[in-house]
Amino acid sequence: MKILDVFDHFGVGYKLTSRSIVCEQCPSCGKKDKVWLFKPDERKHSYRTGGQCWSCGAKYSSYTYFVECGFEPDDVREHLHIGLKGCADENGELWQIPDFGVSEEALKETVAFKEAEIPETFVRPQHWPTHPAAHYARKRGVIKPIENFIFIDPIRNAVAFPVIYQGQLAGFQRRYVDPSNPKIKTRTDPGVPRRSSLIVIGKEKDPICVVEGPFDAVSAAWIGWQGVCTMGYISTTEQAQAIAMMALEVSDTPFVYIGYDKDTEGEKGSRELGRLLDLYGVRFSRVYPKQGKDLNASITSVFQAELFPQIPQGVDKGKVVEIQHDWAWDLPLLPEFKFMEYSIGLKKSEVDPYRRKDSTITNEFTWEHVRWPDRRKKLRMYKNAKKRK
Repeated sequence: MKILDVFDHFGVGYKLTSRSIVCEQCPSCGKKDKVWLFKPDERKHSYRTGGQCWSCGAKYSSYTYFVECGFEPDDVREHLHIGLKGCADENGELWQIPDFGVSEEALKETVAFKEAEIPETFVRPQHWPTHPAAHYARKRGVIKPIENFIFIDPIRNAVAFPVIYQGQLAGFQRRYVDPSNPKIKTRTDPGVPRRSSLIVIGKEKDPICVVEGPFDAVSAAWIGWQGVCTMGYISTTEQAQAIAMMALEVSDTPFVYIGYDKDTEGEKGSRELGRLLDLYGVRFSRVYPKQGKDLNASITSVFQAELFPQIPQGVDKGKVVEIQHDWAWDLPLLPEFKFMEYSIGLKKSEVDPYRRKDSTITNEFTWEHVRWPDRRKKLRMYKNAKKRK
């Protein structure tokens, strides 16, 4: 790929996924591994690429990225073959890539974010084992070494899960043991940037398993995975980006298990998350619980947590989960799992395979599928109108 020769020429570090070039640093905010550029077409547009910093939102083309890194514009133009066919764009603002950028809401959350502190009243479950919240946590699988990731809030009689935002403590999500309102079992601290935050339980270098609830993340850690909870079956674009970045830290060939619930909502959420991870170049497999509808129900049905002082060695994954390695987000959908509309009466060359409402479902992304979508839609409508005449 010619664009990588330019990175090597200027001595700029990068990592690769199957669809992305991840730059070593953002010239705007200085954050590491936050600038994700869409990998250019190797055959036609080998210098043309662009993307955004997933932290500060700065937009880049390949040209503006190298220039803002401090290299001479004329030198950059020469190596990117500006002025020739298939050259790079000079304007980074042209790369308005859906799902590859950062929303205005997420940027506002970043500006307003303040790192939280652990309340003085919080304790680890093992330090007050007779408290009802500690007893409840053990029933749900919070034993050694997982109990070191979790707190109990003895005043509110709740299990408290730390919520993480870009590596910092954003606050807590509490699971009440005996809620006064049965419809409100959990509550997340105000001020937590929900669009970008996750609950993470397990070792940093373990394979990632994305789940809906925090106790499912506990169960993922039982299996030897790093449980990553999106706090519901609807994952935001920013959460998917955070998961992609975590997966790239775990391995140079990023991979994720998707362990959402075994129900209609869980399947919808899995397909949407899979679509985003596919766009970023992260591979994945689908994980289904063998017992019950979620990972925690499956673990607690096989193991009675309170009988164990710590997680048993060599938990057999086959007893707890079914892993479907050939699962894909764009497989033919069952009616109850339908969440995108199919195009009818359009030729393959006429559909935009990226847009939700007017497209067939496909994972054949190239830069042409994500660049200038609104402009392409207008051109397509114009061409169809001409054909009808």
